[in-house]
Amino acid sequence: MKYFLPTGEWPLLEKPYHDLMKRIGLTLGHEENSDVLLLAGGADIGMRKGRDLAEFHLYDTWTSRKKPVLGICRGMQLMLHLNDGELIEHIPNASTEIMHTTITGDWRGQSSWHTTNLGLLTNSRHHQGFTQIPEFWDVIDKTDDGVIEAVQMNVHNKNQFAVQWHPEHNEMNNTLAQDWWIETVKSIL
Repeated sequence: MKYFLPTGEWPLLEKPYHDLMKRIGLTLGHEENSDVLLLAGGADIGMRKGRDLAEFHLYDTWTSRKKPVLGICRGMQLMLHLNDGELIEHIPNASTEIMHTTITGDWRGQSSWHTTNLGLLTNSRHHQGFTQIPEFWDVIDKTDDGVIEAVQMNVHNKNQFAVQWHPEHNEMNNTLAQDWWIETVKSIL
């Protein structure tokens, strides 16, 4: 099977994604000959209009063809946003109930390590997120404060899966969390 990683005039360090997908047995393809769409991390939705438009179109095309879609960080945000999910623009400002902190007790919006309800130590690097998801999606994992870290569509295209954290980063290699991500992806392909 082949996967397509959209790249364009936006910065994206591609090698970590390619290395991760090789562990699943997928090779890089092109839009027209790929089986799986991988929506990667990056700038917030609305920050790069060209990227937004390109990925919105790709997501719509892929889902209309019932092809698998995977999302990482921004990719998850995009998938839920396009399915009418309510994005929290800035978690620290959202509510006093949401205290999205690291395991060390602070929040800086970068290099934040979180332990999820599944017991996974994840490397979420985000200040945006979701505490509720759209209809037809299931929460697979979240943190104690309710910020959703993994989702999967439960009807139509059950082959859509996304995480808020970064399984492709080097510090995640050979961890329980990365192994869980790989096995989950394999199960839906």
